[in-house]
Amino acid sequence: MQPKILIVEDEADLRELLLYNLENEGYRVEAARTGLEGIALAETFRPDLVLLDLMLPDIAGEEVCRRMRNNAAFHNTAILMLTAKAAETDRILGFRRGADDYVTKPFSTKELLERIKAILRRTKGESNLFRLRDLQLDFDRHQTRIHNRPINLTSQEMALFAYLVQMRGKVVTRDRLLEEVWGHGADVDSRAIDASIKRLRAKLEDYRDIIETVKGVGYKLNTEMD
Repeated sequence: MQPKILIVEDEADLRELLLYNLENEGYRVEAARTGLEGIALAETFRPDLVLLDLMLPDIAGEEVCRRMRNNAAFHNTAILMLTAKAAETDRILGFRRGADDYVTKPFSTKELLERIKAILRRTKGESNLFRLRDLQLDFDRHQTRIHNRPINLTSQEMALFAYLVQMRGKVVTRDRLLEEVWGHGADVDSRAIDASIKRLRAKLEDYRDIIETVKGVGYKLNTEMD
């Protein structure tokens, strides 16, 4: 059964955007416009995760979070706060009220979806690891290890490797890598992608052949390497 997510957000456009993207990911989703409406809806919907805006028209999101954390029915419900407040004191207050994570507006929808997945995995006690013998990639901690030794990958190399792992068994074109890893509109050509792959392979040492070149097309992850 897919996790249930409750959106508490007063901005109609953002609320609809979140609803569309979350339903598209297969989640069961409900939405509320105010804090009190969100609390009431949570009582019947019993969400696994709440996307909670802090600046609501009736009561503050921090107060919504506090009330939910004081209700035993929601002790296992994750809360991810959405806010335009970027100050450290605001984030600390959110965490003190019981938030599991904090995302500042404007945010990347793709990053938000990944954070939601990571939170849900943690609350369910699931691991998110890729292993091939002595090679291990921890998606949640953004760490790669070989022979239990950490490999220093840049954030771009980590994103590239993680995407190839996610698409393992499939050939990924350079255009797809450009869009999914570098982002639409990035000023990067195929030579830069090839150069990034070359640097990543070098850091993977004995596992360099895990990234296979498909001539004229792109790359794929080779999990059957000798």
